[in-house]
Amino acid sequence: MNCLNCLEPFGTRTNIPKILPCGHNVCDLCLHTLSCRQQILLLDNISCPSCNVKFDTTTILNVPTNQSIIKVIDESLVTESNVTVIHIPDKKTAESFKKKTYDNKHIKRISSKNQFKKPIYEKKYICNDCSRKLSVKDIEKKCRYCSICYEYSSKLRISCLECCVNSHNGHPLLSLSKLREGDKRLWEDIKDFSNRISDASMTFDILYEKIENNLVDKSLKIEKLKEIKNNIMNEINRKNFKAISSVEKSIKYTTKLPHSPGFISNIKKIHLTGYLEIYKLIGTCQKILESSFVKNIDEKLNINNFSDLNNTKSSNDFSLYSYNFIETLLKLNTEIQFTFIFDAIRTVIQRIENIYDNPCNQIRSLLACVTPLNQLINKNMSETSFLMLQCIYSECFKRLINMWKKEYSNNIKETDIWNCIQTSFIELLKVGCEIWTSEDINRMILVQDLSYLCKLFPETSDSSVITHCLIEQTRFISATSNIMSKGENENVSFTLEKSKDNYKELVNLHINLIDDQLSECRNKKKLKELRFSAKISPITFPAKKNFFKDKFEKLFKRNTKFVSIKG
Repeated sequence: MNCLNCLEPFGTRTNIPKILPCGHNVCDLCLHTLSCRQQILLLDNISCPSCNVKFDTTTILNVPTNQSIIKVIDESLVTESNVTVIHIPDKKTAESFKKKTYDNKHIKRISSKNQFKKPIYEKKYICNDCSRKLSVKDIEKKCRYCSICYEYSSKLRISCLECCVNSHNGHPLLSLSKLREGDKRLWEDIKDFSNRISDASMTFDILYEKIENNLVDKSLKIEKLKEIKNNIMNEINRKNFKAISSVEKSIKYTTKLPHSPGFISNIKKIHLTGYLEIYKLIGTCQKILESSFVKNIDEKLNINNFSDLNNTKSSNDFSLYSYNFIETLLKLNTEIQFTFIFDAIRTVIQRIENIYDNPCNQIRSLLACVTPLNQLINKNMSETSFLMLQCIYSECFKRLINMWKKEYSNNIKETDIWNCIQTSFIELLKVGCEIWTSEDINRMILVQDLSYLCKLFPETSDSSVITHCLIEQTRFISATSNIMSKGENENVSFTLEKSKDNYKELVNLHINLIDDQLSECRNKKKLKELRFSAKISPITFPAKKNFFKDKFEKLFKRNTKFVSIKG
């Protein structure tokens, strides 16, 4: 009853058994992963993990589900979900504090809290279903956590064994010892994330200092970017400190209840949102550095790295950063369940570090990895998951452009890369226009990314894409002008300052960046048209010059002959 590839047990919701044409059973996740891997490696066949019989990828995706195994799993779940309960008396046989009666007079035993503190084993916890009091001694054995009923609760809610049978029969139950292991993992993840976010903050500081020293247009207010970054870092550090102190107490003192999985997922969402916001700020600084607002820097800075930007970087360092960036998103991912595409991209980027591999094959495999990401884009996805996909797209395209422009532009066509960019960003714009309103800066950053890619590919970029960017820009200008006139800026991102002046300066910054990128793209397009027209109709003046020169030489030779004969 296990998958032949991943050796995981089959289930009804996940790891659904599929029958191969050879008769063996493999789960649906392994089939999808194998098909994506074969597409990335440009192969057409998939072999069975048991008998090594090869099948086409198209036939593998349409294999039927093994209903007999699912029936057996359903029957086993009904029998295994029963929980045996040992009867525990509600009342204690001997109570230390009790009302005493003497001659029909109620006498209460009074004790001072300062003199007689309540022992640890006297503390009580309450069942969430029946409100029964549970002591600390018995809480490890007689309590469970239901991962279905209290999945999204930030506070830990426990149930006694009797309520587990009556109210949570058939649900997956977790003991407190397993929840404490989750606290230990959370403590390590917070420490690791603090190191990663500090590296990102240092990268932003280096880029900001580079812009500040070489800025030409002083009217461009870039100070607000640093203010936003400082606000994000202060908020993340404050929440991290609070979470670490709470987790350390639950690990140190066994009398305290561990944290719920809902609390852990909320911490990961906060980390993911902050990391994506820092990444957007760094991307804005990168575009400012490459714009006309900054002086030409002699030593070109490899701005696609998040660490040690003062040193010169090679392609291996860039791929290592891309690998770390996608690995960080995978650790913090709580929105998108199907991470096999991200795993494939991570393996390809890790493979790019191999010096002996052919670079053209690396670029083609990275292009093949980007295309399955379009399957994840839908209208029902959340804003955080959409931002995560947007950042992964931009990171993969930066890697593609960096590899292609070095020395491999002759082997791979520029149109292939641009077609991949165009199809992906058109899907992103369709969904982004439904998630965000016209005055939202996140929507403008998405248009800014597309205009930046048009600037990098001016010869192959389509004019319809450029006009679409201009339309989105005019919508943004009209929507923000209405907001500034009314004094309402409700639909702005949570990291931005809510004041009117800060919002106005950020709007002007993004509008100027898009203008600069699109104008440079149009100028390069005009140069291309001039070169093309010069090849079709070349200048005829040099031909005329050669013609007159030949005529004069012939006339001069004739006169010299005439003079010599006469003499």
